[in-house]
Amino acid sequence: MNKKAISCHSVLFLILLLTSGCAAERGSSRDFSVQKGVLDLRAWNSGESGPVFLRGEWKFLWKQLARDGLSLSKGGYINVPSTWDSATVHGEEISRYGYGTYLITILLPKGLKFSLRIPSIDSAYCLFIDGEKPFCNGTVEIAEKGSRTRYYAPAVLDLPVSDKPITLTF
Repeated sequence: MNKKAISCHSVLFLILLLTSGCAAERGSSRDFSVQKGVLDLRAWNSGESGPVFLRGEWKFLWKQLARDGLSLSKGGYINVPSTWDSATVHGEEISRYGYGTYLITILLPKGLKFSLRIPSIDSAYCLFIDGEKPFCNGTVEIAEKGSRTRYYAPAVLDLPVSDKPITLTF
């Protein structure tokens, strides 16, 4: 695909990296990062900026699942990429075993189409985009016995073209 086609389609692949050490950092010509659960891409430029990695401070809700309704006040922030067992939220050390929800709000440039590239992730999860569930990998349950990870399938999903912030819940 040539540069003109990329500019015309204005497609950006946002890389979701929720595992530590599983992907090499490729960098982009402009450093965007998640700060306090918000990624501001309004200054992103298709000709200069390149792919954006979703790293930084994600909102994290320990022992809450997106499908159950979320209490955002009970959450904290956790650095992504990393494992959650190295985090502390509201003074509580997070266990290696358990469940939780990651949230990010993305501010996009007006009128551009963006895509989300999800690499293989060694965990069961569902991704919600503005409350809609377009993709799951396995079965997510509170009890370990009910959770099932299936083949760690990578995915590419289109984000809605919107002038409003987009919320990803994972």
